[in-house]
Amino acid sequence: MNMCSSRKSLLCPCPPSRPAHPLWLVLPAPVALLAVLFHVSCTSAQTVRSSLLSDDQRTLLQKQFLSRRQLKALYYAVVQYAADNQGKLPSLNAPAQLKQQLKPYRLHAAALSCPFTQEAYRANARLAGKPLDKVKNPADTLLFWSPRSMPDGNYLVLDAAGRDRRVGPEEFARLKRTSGIP
Repeated sequence: MNMCSSRKSLLCPCPPSRPAHPLWLVLPAPVALLAVLFHVSCTSAQTVRSSLLSDDQRTLLQKQFLSRRQLKALYYAVVQYAADNQGKLPSLNAPAQLKQQLKPYRLHAAALSCPFTQEAYRANARLAGKPLDKVKNPADTLLFWSPRSMPDGNYLVLDAAGRDRRVGPEEFARLKRTSGIP
């Protein structure tokens, strides 16, 4: 029950019917402020991070990223090929034949070459034409690997399970043994 007839009175004892500042007008300001602060901190952290790396380190990281992306693309193309060919892997004996077999899967030609050496990735010829799902211990069976070690001494490998990773010389030798590669 209103005690006053007009809302214009400053001394009106009636409770307001709605808040003076609706929440939808007040809430965006702090959220926007937090978003700006987050963007500034991320940008400055990225600047600091990139300034800590030398040009050689930055180039090495970019090539590692590119190489891992190429290995993943190569794996997806091989999996698609296998799906279209009764689960069997393509010919892994010759890079030219592999390139031809994977052509329908829109694999860029550069994806077959390691960015560190500009040479074709090595492939496990023992798996050529075999069913992908019949590979024993796929996480320890090499499918593709870099032809030589990277400048940091590690090798880039792709196993039959689809994991691309950097491994040291000892681990690389172990993976080659378990894969039956001389």
